[in-house]
Amino acid sequence: MGVAIVQVQTVTTDSISNEITSITNETMTSSEADQVVASVIQSNMESLQEEIEENQNESGEYDVQGQSNLIALMNYKQGWDNYSAMNIPDVAFYEPYQIYTNVVLSDNINAHISMTEASSIAMNKMVSSQNLDLFRRY
Repeated sequence: MGVAIVQVQTVTTDSISNEITSITNETMTSSEADQVVASVIQSNMESLQEEIEENQNESGEYDVQGQSNLIALMNYKQGWDNYSAMNIPDVAFYEPYQIYTNVVLSDNINAHISMTEASSIAMNKMVSSQNLDLFRRY
């Protein structure tokens, strides 16, 4: 009787932002931090490219998800998520006043007709070509 040995390996991956934050938490100048970020992204891109090539060679199919991930890495900008945390104060930037108090703007009916005339004619032709005897009471 054979005994099957199963080995479970747990792999945890951090997002790029978390990885970069954990590396750059040490006291660094901004140029040093930028260099570290660039090297992390470059190494992630290289490993992802190798993984994509292996997957394509094994399956013979284009790795859509891998390519999407690679493009996301190429476009990564550190601190891009800071924009979601920004708060614009709700204050009046300009003094409110009315500019045109005595002007009435009317719709340009000629422009409306010129833009909708062809489709109105086509709609009327379709409606008039339908057999409406079904709806008439005798």
